[in-house]
Amino acid sequence: MNHVYHITFCIASSQITFENAADVISEKLMSIKNFIKEKIDNSSNSTQNEINKEVKCFFFKEFGPSESVENISIDSNEFTEFLKVKISSNPELKNEYAFDDLEIRASLIIDNDAIFEEDIWKYDFLDLSKMLESRLQIYGYYSDYSDTIYQGYYDNGDYDTGMIAIQEEVYEGSESDYLKSENPDSFPQDAIFELSTYNL
Repeated sequence: MNHVYHITFCIASSQITFENAADVISEKLMSIKNFIKEKIDNSSNSTQNEINKEVKCFFFKEFGPSESVENISIDSNEFTEFLKVKISSNPELKNEYAFDDLEIRASLIIDNDAIFEEDIWKYDFLDLSKMLESRLQIYGYYSDYSDTIYQGYYDNGDYDTGMIAIQEEVYEGSESDYLKSENPDSFPQDAIFELSTYNL
């Protein structure tokens, strides 16, 4: 069964300029996809039939927090060109500080049967934050919880203030209801976790 893992992260301003932004964003997203794909292929949970299972990655067409769920596959032939047009048509990105807090939103579609859930949440996403040299915020699936929405924070290869998971306390309603009530502006809307949003 495929599940959506929604990721937000920032690219260090020292790595990105108005001129190279499209290429840097494209490279970062491809490196995320390839990193997770390699982790899955090397997982002890992978059988020979599961090796080489595809990981899909989609970029959201609006930078930063947004109500929009419009997305584009990073494997699309038009992806880098789309980014170049998007960036060149946004004069605000010419500001020398524009990329300081530019948030990138993407979703990974992963076959959950090909991974150990605990591994991907405890180790793989942690390693991914180290590889990206960035703080990751991830929403996705974890079967140990009553809800399919789970939140983790990872910071440059370290746990961030211990918030890898929802504290194991009893809340009224579901975990996602609690998170949405705590941070409603940044919590992804439900459609982001529906495969139909990605034309799958």
